[in-house]
Amino acid sequence: MKLLQGKKAEGQESQLWAVDTMPFWIIFAILLAFTATFNVIYLSSMGYYKLNTGTIGEYVLIKRFLYSPNCFILSDGRNAEPNVIDYQKFTQDSLNACFKPSGTDSAFSITLNPKEDIFTPETIKTANWETGSKISKRQVYNNFLVYYAGARHETELKIEVQNA
Repeated sequence: MKLLQGKKAEGQESQLWAVDTMPFWIIFAILLAFTATFNVIYLSSMGYYKLNTGTIGEYVLIKRFLYSPNCFILSDGRNAEPNVIDYQKFTQDSLNACFKPSGTDSAFSITLNPKEDIFTPETIKTANWETGSKISKRQVYNNFLVYYAGARHETELKIEVQNA
């Protein structure tokens, strides 16, 4: 093709590169617009979930009861076993040391109900628990373990919450 073109044609060919790439840029812009529109619609649909900060505090405290060696969890000082309650630690004094409620905190009642007849069901309550008040949340763990008399036993753990 260069044989048929003169020197002026060579210079013009290099100046027309923008016109040659124009279909690519048009297709690219259309695809970019579709992608951006899809992302905006998808991400905005995820924004409908409202964050309820009241339940976050309850959630964190329940997890503290179930996973912290400073509360009821079986531990030997170095290692803790989450989801295994040490029956000797399951006392009102341990609960009071683990959770000191203020006037705005939720109240908790925690009940251990053994599946075998190894001990009587035990219930401990935070200091701000009001007997007879409405329970806002009840969470039951059916296959929870308790360490009692040197062995692990299955129990039902029930945690009830009253809003302040």
